[in-house]
Amino acid sequence: MDPKSLASSFVENSSLALEQSRTTAEERLRKQSEQLKGLCFELCLGSGTATELINDVVLRNRIDIVVVGTRGTEGIKKLLLGSTAEAISREVRCPVLAVGPHVERTGPGPNLARILLPTDLLSDCSEAVRYATSLAREYKAHLSFLHVVAVTQLPPPADIRTLK
Repeated sequence: MDPKSLASSFVENSSLALEQSRTTAEERLRKQSEQLKGLCFELCLGSGTATELINDVVLRNRIDIVVVGTRGTEGIKKLLLGSTAEAISREVRCPVLAVGPHVERTGPGPNLARILLPTDLLSDCSEAVRYATSLAREYKAHLSFLHVVAVTQLPPPADIRTLK
């Protein structure tokens, strides 16, 4: 829960809005816990920005990977709201898996038979390369590198070619 955003929405009743938000969040967490039966889990509720709270939990609990959902916001809404998933991936010290709103689950767990690593080959993506190759080895998966060229640099290719 971000008390700053709540306070700006309800200046006069910010403490009441914060309390109501906390109560709603606690109810949602309790409902979520019903779906987690049989797992070792911990439910956390905090107050602050998403990146601050997530980074704190990652550091305190030695988290190995953060899985975060995205809403697929576009246009002016994305510009104004920013990308929480992107902010998290810049701040935390472990890999962040962003799961978009159109992802279909295909089985009981992750099926990592094919992994795609998009790169512009300009920015330093050495950590992403190391992580992707590590996953490919662990899951005996096929790893595809996709060189993405910004339209401002060269015209986009008519099709995608596989290099052998």
